[in-house]
Amino acid sequence: SRNVDDVFFMLDAETSRTDYVSPNIERLLGVPLEQVRQDIRALRALHPKDSPDHDKNFLAGIQCGEQSEWDADYDHQQTGERRWFHIVAMGSEVAGRTKYILVMSDRTADRKINQALSEAVAAAEAASRAKSTFLSNMSHDIRTPMNAIIGMTTIAAAYIDDKQRVADCLEKIGYSSKHLMTLINDVLDMSKISEGKMRIAHEQFKLETVVESVSSIIYPQAREKNIRYEI
Repeated sequence: SRNVDDVFFMLDAETSRTDYVSPNIERLLGVPLEQVRQDIRALRALHPKDSPDHDKNFLAGIQCGEQSEWDADYDHQQTGERRWFHIVAMGSEVAGRTKYILVMSDRTADRKINQALSEAVAAAEAASRAKSTFLSNMSHDIRTPMNAIIGMTTIAAAYIDDKQRVADCLEKIGYSSKHLMTLINDVLDMSKISEGKMRIAHEQFKLETVVESVSSIIYPQAREKNIRYEI
């Protein structure tokens, strides 16, 4: 019993005197074996203060031949680590006296695995929602430059003999094409990020130049009117 993760008890139902405690309790809960032997209620002090089971007596009312099960959490007395156990208690008669036989099974590892899986599922669902939102918004944003390109192309075709108007349309088509290419690159970057292939380059840059280049694509009229955006 020193090497397993199940703690075994036998105690008297009337006096609560402990007849047997497996020695692995010191490893699993950090409480001295002799302390539990003298008084089983020493385990109550290991219940977290915010636990509803702190003062609850689960053994009350268990008769011979009956069995009860419950889950409980304890703080390791030496490390302070929160540990979870599944407890099975059975009533039995030994030498004419009612005894409680308890088995405390350590479920801490299972609890941590389940918690990690739950967090992973939640993170995956959040990532999926974010990706869907991104693609939905991106699809809407792509329509704007596409409509501009189609519209300007239609106008240019209708006024093919008007060189100034055609030139103006071609310039707007150029702006919209650059904007569309930027959006497509964003989608490709998103795909690289999802696959873990995105590499971040740590380089110095001039913020004013970046803002002006972005604004000239999104707001082409700014360059036409020679508008400067100051930071």
